[in-house]
Amino acid sequence: MQPNRRTLLKTLGVGAIGAHATLRTDATGTDEQSPPSTSPPERGTTDAGPPSERIAWGPPAAVGNGTIRTFVASTGSGKPRSVGVRFSADALEGLPTAPTDGKWNIPDGKAPCCGHETVLGFPETAASIPFRWFMLNWNPTGHPPPDVYAVPHFDFHFCLMPREKRTEIRNGDCPRASTAVTCETLQRGTEPLPSGQRPPDYESLGAVEPGMGNHLMDLTAPEFNGEPFTHTFLWGTFDGELIFFEPMVTRSFFRDLCTEIRRPITMPTAFPTAGWYPTAYAIRYSRTGDNYVVCLESFRWFESETNGRDHTDVMGC
Repeated sequence: MQPNRRTLLKTLGVGAIGAHATLRTDATGTDEQSPPSTSPPERGTTDAGPPSERIAWGPPAAVGNGTIRTFVASTGSGKPRSVGVRFSADALEGLPTAPTDGKWNIPDGKAPCCGHETVLGFPETAASIPFRWFMLNWNPTGHPPPDVYAVPHFDFHFCLMPREKRTEIRNGDCPRASTAVTCETLQRGTEPLPSGQRPPDYESLGAVEPGMGNHLMDLTAPEFNGEPFTHTFLWGTFDGELIFFEPMVTRSFFRDLCTEIRRPITMPTAFPTAGWYPTAYAIRYSRTGDNYVVCLESFRWFESETNGRDHTDVMGC
C-alpha cells in the first residue's frame, strides 16, 4: 500500500512549508501565516491548534488506539478564541468496523444509526462559550445520503442544546421517516427555523437522527456537485432552533493531511441565545506532536432572534 503524504513526510523528516505553519487571524479578520517552527510547542498551546496563553482542557477519552480531549482557548479579556478537540494520530487506527454501536438502533430494518459515539464535556473556563457538550461519531461505512457521505468519516458535533434534551429526540419506526425516529421526533426535528436562524444555502433533507436532531446540508458544497467528500460543515436543528455546529471529515483526509485547512462557516444572522459564536472551522495536523485538532474559531457576537442584529466584532485565533 502506498504511504500517504503525511506519513511520508513524517518518515523522511521533510518539513515542507505548511507542515508546521499555523494560520492565525488577527482582530481585524486578516489571515496571515506564521513562519515554520522547528521547536516544540510552548506550554499552554494546543500544539496543532491556536496558541493561547489561556487554555483549558477537558479530560481525555479513548478513541481507537489513541485519545481525544476538548479544549477552550480564550483571550486575555476572557472572550472565546477557539473551541475544539485534539486527538492523537493513532486514534485513526483500531477503530470499530461495525456500522454502529447499536445505541440508537431499532429492529425494523431501517439503516443503522449514528455510528460509534464518544461524548465529552467542555472544560470549565472563564470564556463564555455557547457549547454545552461535544459528541464525536465515527462512521465506518458512512451514512446517508448514500451517494454523498458513504465513506468512513467522523462527525464532530459541538452542541448548543442541553445534553439531557437528547432523551426527547427519540428513536422509533415512523413510516414517514427515512431514519429510525418517532413521528413526533420527525415533526419536531423538521420544524422550520425562524428567518434569522436560517443559514443561507443550507436545506433540510429530513435527516433527523435519534439522540442528535435534524441535519441541514449545504447543497452548493463540492460533495453535492460532482466532487468527492473530504470535509464539510453541517448545521443541526430541533424544535425550530439551531442546536449544533458539525464539521465532518473523512479518515482518508486526516491521513493525507500534513498542514492545515481553514474554512468560513455560512452563518445565520441570529441564534436562540445571544453570545459569542464561531464563524470558521479549522483542521490541523502537528508533526511535532503527531496529533490533530478540529476547532471552531473567529468568534463574533450574535444577538438572539428577538434582540436585533449582530455585532461586527471579530475574535480570531
